[in-house]
Amino acid sequence: DSVKLAEEIRDVRRVARGARLQVAIVGEVAFPIKGSDNYLALLRASAGLPVDWHFFGTTDALDFQGQVEAIAGLSVKFHGRYQREAIIDLLARTSIDLCVLLPEVDETFSFVLSEVVIAGVPVIVNRKGALPERVEAGKFGVVVDGAEGARAALAALSQDPTPLDAWAQHARDFRHASVAESAGELRQLYESLGFLRSDPQPVPFKAALLEELSTRRIVPVPPEPPPAPPQPPPYQRQWW
Repeated sequence: DSVKLAEEIRDVRRVARGARLQVAIVGEVAFPIKGSDNYLALLRASAGLPVDWHFFGTTDALDFQGQVEAIAGLSVKFHGRYQREAIIDLLARTSIDLCVLLPEVDETFSFVLSEVVIAGVPVIVNRKGALPERVEAGKFGVVVDGAEGARAALAALSQDPTPLDAWAQHARDFRHASVAESAGELRQLYESLGFLRSDPQPVPFKAALLEELSTRRIVPVPPEPPPAPPQPPPYQRQWW
């Protein structure tokens, strides 16, 4: 249970913030759809800032890690792939000050954002999909426009990290809705829009429906087994 785990993780003793910001990039970020080009642009533009970068997730695909390592002047550590249930603890125990999320496409929710916030870590997020709405409502970070905006935010925070304290407190105070609570909110929304009846009635079963489902059923055909490798004649065996 992520809520119970969050209470345990928030008791982890974090190292006091130093002169350099500890910034994390989390997830399958080596892929273009997840913002690989945005992260590379941010890293190149931020090479002179007092920032230590930490990657949690896939970085060895599509030569992403090689491109990161080729950027001069970066302090970067690759922590590798992680189990979802472990990332909250990893972020807290690594004393991450901030996480950057710059997806290329609209996010409908973002599990990574949930994991980061449950760990009590503030965020810089791209103005994509549900990210701005969630961050502005929770007050645990700042919304920017692309890599250029993220670089400007990092530069400002490296000079004055004071906003991180307030954002981190909002993240620690944040309580993630349970599955049941989210389902209840969705049900109320659907009912208010007339998509659901407030007093749902069972739909009578019709034999014709069963017949139609039976005719439309697709039964997968198992692939044929590969042919057995040809056996050499006796005179080709090793003992011959």
